[in-house]
Amino acid sequence: MSKCVIILSHSNYRKTFAGTEKFIAEIQKLYNDTGIHVLQAFPVKAINKYLKKYLGFKGNYLGMHLDGKYIGLYLQEKLPEALKYIQDKLKLEYIGVSINHLLLWNTDDLADSLLRIGLPINIIVHDYYMVCPYINNEGQSINENDKTIHVPDDVKCEGCIHLEKGKEYATTINSFFDKVDSLVERVIFPSESIKGAWCSIYERFNKRATIRPHLTYSSYKKNKSVGSVLKVAYLGNVIPIKGIEEWRMLTEKGKSDHVSYYYFGKMIDEQVGSVVDKVYVGMKDGRLIPMADELKRNKIDVAFLWSKCQETYCYTLFEAVEAGCFIVTLKGSGNIEDFVNENRCGKVFDDIESLIQSIHDDSFYDIVKTYYNDCFVIKDVSQNNELESLMFDTKKSIPDSIDSIGPSKLLSKVYEKAVVRY
Repeated sequence: MSKCVIILSHSNYRKTFAGTEKFIAEIQKLYNDTGIHVLQAFPVKAINKYLKKYLGFKGNYLGMHLDGKYIGLYLQEKLPEALKYIQDKLKLEYIGVSINHLLLWNTDDLADSLLRIGLPINIIVHDYYMVCPYINNEGQSINENDKTIHVPDDVKCEGCIHLEKGKEYATTINSFFDKVDSLVERVIFPSESIKGAWCSIYERFNKRATIRPHLTYSSYKKNKSVGSVLKVAYLGNVIPIKGIEEWRMLTEKGKSDHVSYYYFGKMIDEQVGSVVDKVYVGMKDGRLIPMADELKRNKIDVAFLWSKCQETYCYTLFEAVEAGCFIVTLKGSGNIEDFVNENRCGKVFDDIESLIQSIHDDSFYDIVKTYYNDCFVIKDVSQNNELESLMFDTKKSIPDSIDSIGPSKLLSKVYEKAVVRY
C-alpha cells in the first residue's frame, strides 16, 4: 500500500495558474518526491451547473487527479465511497486530508463525508473566502469601508449587495467547522498578516495555527542605476480588485517625461491603460515564461501592485522584488504593505491621487532614484520544501464498512474530451 494525501480545492489546478493552484502543483511534487501520492478533488463547476439547469439534477460531481493525472468524475455526495474505490483499485493508504478551498463545495455534505472517513485534517488558508466568499466581488463594501476582515454583518457590511448571502455563508461555514473541529490538526497560513486576521475571527484555531511561507529566499542590497525615464509596470490579472481602474487612471492622468508604462501578463488583448507597452507572461508553447525574467529583461524599475484587498501572500510581489523592482502599493493591501514596510522596498500610498501628484511634481522620480542607491533585492527564490507542517500526526484509515463506488463513465469521458488536454 502506498501512502496518499487527499487535497480538496475549488478548481482544476492543471488548467488554472493562480496562487492556490501553483501551491497545489508545488506540494504535489514535494509529496511525490518523498514517495507520497496526491489525490486532488475539485467541483466541476460547468458540468454541475449544466446538470442542475437543464436536467434538474441535484447532485454535484468532483473531478479527481492522482499525481496530476485525471482519473474521472465522482459524485460529491458519495465522496467516501469514491475514495474507497480509488483506494482499493490503486492500493493506496490515505494519511490525511488537506483542505485548500471550500468554494463551490456543499459543506454540509462534505462535513458528513469527512466525519465518515475519519481522517485527520489540515486546513491551508490561501485567502479570506472562508470568512466571506464575496469579499473581493464587485458590489461589496467590506474593504472599501475600513480595510478590515470580519464576519458579514448588517453594520460593518452596510451597502454590500451580497450581505444576506454572506451572512448565510458565515452560518454555513461555522457549522462546517463545528462538525469537523475534532479532526483538524493544524491550520497553515502563508504569512503573519493573514494568520492574525483569520484567527481573530476563528479563534478556535489559534493554538493550531502555524505559518509556512510558500517561498524561501535570501536577500541583499545592491546599487542600481536609473535612467531619465522610469519604467512602471502593472503585473498580472486585469481585474478591479487588483487595481486596474486606478492603473488606467494613472496612465491617463499621470503622464510625465520621467515615466513610461508597461503591462506584464496574459491579458495583452485587454485595454490596460493609455499608451502602455505590453509584454506577454504565461504559458507559451508548453513552457512557462517567468515574470521575474521578463521584468529583468525589460529593465522595469517600478511594479504597480495596487491590490484593493488584503493580500495573504502574493506571488507576484516576490517576482517583482526578485527582479529588483521598487514596489508601489495601496494602504490596506495586506502582505504587500507589510512586506514593503518591513523591507523598505517601495512606497505605500493612501490613494491613487497621491501617486499621480508625486509623479507630476517629480518627487516620485526622486524617491525611486534615491532608493536604487541601496535597493533591496531577493535572490535564490524557490518553493518552500519544508514538508513536516504539511504532514499528519494521527494515524487513521477509512473504515472497511464504507462501500466502493466508481466514477461516472459517461461524464468522465465528456470532461476528458472537453477539458483534459494535459
